[in-house]
Amino acid sequence: MLCFVNNGLADKVQHRAWASLSLAFDTVDHEILLSLLTHRFCVRDTAYDWCRSYLSSRVQSFNFADQQTGPYPLDCSVPQGSVLGPLKFIAYTENGVDVIKHHDVNVHLYADDTQLYDCCYPHNIAKTRQRMSHCTADFSEWCASHRLQLNTEAIWVGYKHNLAKLQQYDLTLTVGTETIQPVNIVRNLGVWIDHELSMKQHVIKVAGTCFHQLRRLWQI
Repeated sequence: MLCFVNNGLADKVQHRAWASLSLAFDTVDHEILLSLLTHRFCVRDTAYDWCRSYLSSRVQSFNFADQQTGPYPLDCSVPQGSVLGPLKFIAYTENGVDVIKHHDVNVHLYADDTQLYDCCYPHNIAKTRQRMSHCTADFSEWCASHRLQLNTEAIWVGYKHNLAKLQQYDLTLTVGTETIQPVNIVRNLGVWIDHELSMKQHVIKVAGTCFHQLRRLWQI
């Protein structure tokens, strides 16, 4: 996923910030979504009426202690298991890329997972950290304006000897009043990535899951 061979990054480290959204599909504001569809994607006339009809008059109920509540009207959320739900969510969050690119930070998007990343030499840690902090803070504000709640993790990735040079630097991210401490391992779309890209933790976790399933099969 991250290659430091033959790409000029042998003396650099890379900083990645993982941002996932809590209950992302459940917090999509219908009016904001419809406005984006109109002004950003030029959805108008019959197509717009169809989209509004799809989102309107939705209700939700809950089962608790063998009793059903509601139904309650919904002014937000798109059905995650539907065909159009993920498509509308992507349209809802697509303009967040503009906020990130304004800071000259690279980004990868996959549904409700967002990865911000940049690389630098160890002696330029302070500038990269500041740029990533400002970018994450602005992206967090954008999420709040779209009724989305952001969960953030940060990791510094590089060769072992380069990571050793970082001990003298402040590696935290500052987002508003919150200080995010970097971690040594993150989960990215089911893959556990460590700060040295050794994949050891991923192998350990996959092997543990396999042994668990084998023990269950042995009981059968």
